[in-house]
Amino acid sequence: MALVYYYLIDIADAPETREASHARVAPKGCDGGADFTVVEVVRYTLWRENMELKDKLTKYNKMNSKVMKELSKEEVSGLIDDILENASTADTELRYELIYPTLSKMVSRDILSEKEFSRLLRACLDENNLFHGLGEKGTDSVFTRAFSSLILYTLLEANSKKQVLSVPEVDNAFEQILQYTEKEMDTRGFVEGKGWAFAIAHAADMLQCLVQTPLITMERFPDILAAVKSCLFKEGPYIDGEIDRLAMVAKLIMEKGFAANTLESWLQSLVISVSELRAEEGMSYKFYRINTNVMNFLRSLYFAFKKDGDRVKLRVSIYQLIKKF
Repeated sequence: MALVYYYLIDIADAPETREASHARVAPKGCDGGADFTVVEVVRYTLWRENMELKDKLTKYNKMNSKVMKELSKEEVSGLIDDILENASTADTELRYELIYPTLSKMVSRDILSEKEFSRLLRACLDENNLFHGLGEKGTDSVFTRAFSSLILYTLLEANSKKQVLSVPEVDNAFEQILQYTEKEMDTRGFVEGKGWAFAIAHAADMLQCLVQTPLITMERFPDILAAVKSCLFKEGPYIDGEIDRLAMVAKLIMEKGFAANTLESWLQSLVISVSELRAEEGMSYKFYRINTNVMNFLRSLYFAFKKDGDRVKLRVSIYQLIKKF
């Protein structure tokens, strides 16, 4: 419903409808005359529904596990509808302080039935959510995609601990997430006045979950590494921890038993690709950003392995690659 109201506001503000939509009108039940324009009424209605939703989610978010488990199927289904309908909101309080904590508790407490779990997964993967406005840069559509990514991460993480999704559902999620990660072009982290976009960070989180999903075999890890590379070769800049999350994907792949020499070859290919880009672009802005992304990725991966005190030979190889920058 919120999207309908925003659409009405756009129509009302259009030149061809502005005069009629900004005429003074008297709300039903008001005896004080024509005190409001159509636009003002629509905006007030939107604000009121937003506040009602915040009150509703605050109540659910404060529920303990026992009370939440007593929710009816209709209440749970209604909550999912609210979550999906408001995934596009630029209201950071609504996204991260109310919707996500409520959903996270519903998932961790096994409130969702298998049917609702799958419904949420399918909805987040569709063109209205994860693929909404894909390819755009600097628009609010990123909040829809990024928040859908966060929900998908939560679902996949839960599924890796307790299998709820079928093999076809996991396979479809795998393919869709890789496609999305490759085509996401909005690399912003924090957006002043609107909060976190964080599309690439959440994409990295989803890739981490895919690595840890039992149904995803090691033969598919090269496809995940290709998705990581696609992120590194976007211009960025990454200043909000995205690089560390991408490096964690590679580290988790190694922890799953991936061959060290294969990962080393992949890392070498990153450096080669950077060199090829320099030959094509020269010391361009694009080259500088991507060069920095790859250099920081190698540094992050090096220290991730060093922190655990393992992979000494691989660390030496990574260090030699870093020296090339």
